[in-house]
Amino acid sequence: MLTPITYFIAVTGVAECIAQELEDHVADGTHGRPDRVLIAPGQEVPWDIGGGKGRYCSQLGIAFEHGPYASSRFPVEELEDPNLGCDYGSTAVRCVASLVRCEYHPAPTNEGKTPPTPTQQTNAALLQCVEEFYMRQAIRCCLAQMKQDQQIDDYRVSSSDRQVNGDAGEVAIRFSLQVV
Repeated sequence: MLTPITYFIAVTGVAECIAQELEDHVADGTHGRPDRVLIAPGQEVPWDIGGGKGRYCSQLGIAFEHGPYASSRFPVEELEDPNLGCDYGSTAVRCVASLVRCEYHPAPTNEGKTPPTPTQQTNAALLQCVEEFYMRQAIRCCLAQMKQDQQIDDYRVSSSDRQVNGDAGEVAIRFSLQVV
């Protein structure tokens, strides 16, 4: 997928805003700025999560889920637009910002004998919710500033999702931005 440099620069700015927001508000020695930040030109972010050598325990990735595509009715939900990809003169991209952390899913001991306590599970779920709030705030503020500075024409922050996969959990927030 070809991603114009304008979008790549905007998304890189969003990634920095998220990382800074997490560092400013969630940092407590183990959380805060992610260990690794990735911008993926396709739909998949190449995660390298876990406790092994060369692996990271917290990563922020932004992937381009869809686009650039033509749209005359931005920010109408792209999937509902039957004329997607037609002629309209403005283009948009839909992205997903994902924060993956080991701390979102407390793992059993190395021997696998001691499951996480209810308190550990509650703290992990709370951390996931708090970080989702700060990520959404960072995305909205960053895109609003880019629009004010005329770096982008419009934006939309949409759905979010929290999940736990194996030994890590993820917070994902979708957003779209438009450039004429």
